Amino acid sequence: MNPHPVDATDFSPAYFERMAALEDSHPWTASMRKLTLALLQRHCPARPRRMLDVGCGTGRFLKDWQMTTSALQWLGIDLFPEALTLARDRCRASLSAASAAALPFGAASVEAIHCADVLQHMSLADCARALDEFARVLVPDGVLALRVRGAPSFRRGNDRDFSHSFTPAGLRATLGARNFEVLFLSRVNAMPSLWAEMRERGGAPHAGSTVKHIVVRREGDARSGLLRAYLALERAWVSIAPFGLPWGHTIVCIARRRGARVASA
Repeated sequence: MNPHPVDATDFSPAYFERMAALEDSHPWTASMRKLTLALLQRHCPARPRRMLDVGCGTGRFLKDWQMTTSALQWLGIDLFPEALTLARDRCRASLSAASAAALPFGAASVEAIHCADVLQHMSLADCARALDEFARVLVPDGVLALRVRGAPSFRRGNDRDFSHSFTPAGLRATLGARNFEVLFLSRVNAMPSLWAEMRERGGAPHAGSTVKHIVVRREGDARSGLLRAYLALERAWVSIAPFGLPWGHTIVCIARRRGARVASA
């Protein structure tokens, strides 16, 4: 029996080709990169040595990260060699095929980890192992930047292997149990998520979707311009607000690793 639920993502070579195009053109992907990079610049240690992107995919975030931050070494891992092939054309980094649940790095060996839209696609057990691995490889005061799927506001499915979601309170508790101090945590993508849930409840189809029901529209499309403007306002708000947004299908979190320094392996 296939252990993957029918709504789990199929990470085929064609998927990564479509994802690369989406990352280059969609307002949502650009907004998520801008928000995360601004938060990393705010909270990352000074003069970092090694920076790691876990689940680097086609390499677009790594490329932008390198343009905003100086580091001695850039590292990226992904489970899928097809994604790494595209990433090698986009960024200058040491890339390798590996699982987030078994990072090929020594203890306390990196200053910052970025991991976006990876954990929800793992088994529940491997998701827990990945969080343990993040705590292991980060130096004390190292920073973890996470982006995960947020639980829907008006319905709650059962979490299961390869397709699960997080709540802000649950993510905060999970990180706290691993000796992380949460510096920033908020749902994002609020109004588009609310609109998507309303359409789904009404039985509307996902017309024209390319990757995970995200529609790529023509250059200059008015709807893309409106979405870009909304996301800029939302990004500005969550960057300064003392509390996070109450809904949104995406959660962004920045956490700092507490603890005494561990000798590198």
